[in-house]
Amino acid sequence: MGLDVLLKQPLEPFTLGQAVDSNRNFRFPLDPDFPLAIRLLTYSSAPPPYPLNWHERLEIFVPLAGHGVVAMGNDALSFGPGDVIVVDNQALHGIVEFQGSRCVGMMIYFMPSLVCGLGSAPCDSVLLTTFHRPPRSKPAIIRANDRSSASLHNAILRLARCYLAGAREPLAQAKCKMHLLEVLYAFASVSGWADTVSLGHPRTQGARRIRQLHEYLLANLSEKLSVPAVASVLGMSRSSFVRYFKRVTGQTFVEHLTQMRLERALQLLRETDLCIADVSNAVGFSDQSYFDKTFRRLFKQSPREARRATSSAVEGHKSDDQPKRFESDRV
Repeated sequence: MGLDVLLKQPLEPFTLGQAVDSNRNFRFPLDPDFPLAIRLLTYSSAPPPYPLNWHERLEIFVPLAGHGVVAMGNDALSFGPGDVIVVDNQALHGIVEFQGSRCVGMMIYFMPSLVCGLGSAPCDSVLLTTFHRPPRSKPAIIRANDRSSASLHNAILRLARCYLAGAREPLAQAKCKMHLLEVLYAFASVSGWADTVSLGHPRTQGARRIRQLHEYLLANLSEKLSVPAVASVLGMSRSSFVRYFKRVTGQTFVEHLTQMRLERALQLLRETDLCIADVSNAVGFSDQSYFDKTFRRLFKQSPREARRATSSAVEGHKSDDQPKRFESDRV
């Protein structure tokens, strides 16, 4: 069964509107807890001059009907139905031509942190190799008539059906992520780029360094951690570290460190009897009011409410474990 079955799904018109800012950054918010989105889009056969744009999220473009041209940096790629294109998201890109009785495409958006982040195994980084093409190489595209396209199409179809069926519950999201990994594996397997990645490759070594950094941060959450000091742990300059960290995690270092601290705080609130002030200090917050504010922003509840909810759940569990007394048990 081909990808054309997706043409029967509800479609939305493609529009950029005001989403592209003055820096040409195309903003499309993704759920931070599950940063994946799939869009089935219709395009005008005589499209207006869509502004070329860039963005932080990773993107795969799959035309489903019609033929056209997509620009990426200095390259221009012709495409037809069933081609699968990995977009160079950091380069200025966009569809510059789309012709046909129907012009339909599927966009797969996700953040790299969904696949490979701090603490991931080095092998996870191989799945994202296709998105970081070597200098002077051509964009990654698998043509519909390539012998290797069938397995990739099947993986994409499973992912699309899973996502479009609804991915609001954790188990459904886990299933979608599994299919996304299948897509990335299929693409990496046929693109040839991953074949050049060995255990000694700089990208794999970089993944190891990032994992070491994750362990370092966990062990030092209570300390003041400056960007230059942490960059030195990886043997990188401040500017190189800032760019690399954002590319790998999809977050700034400060954003990620704050999230790590708050997640650790939630764990301490659930598993220890430490007072809230001590929990705040243990994860590196010297100002408890700021700790309360950032905790509420992330978890939609105060530290006190989080502890109370945990205590109630524990008490309820204990109550459920107590033997039931029936009328016949009474004396």
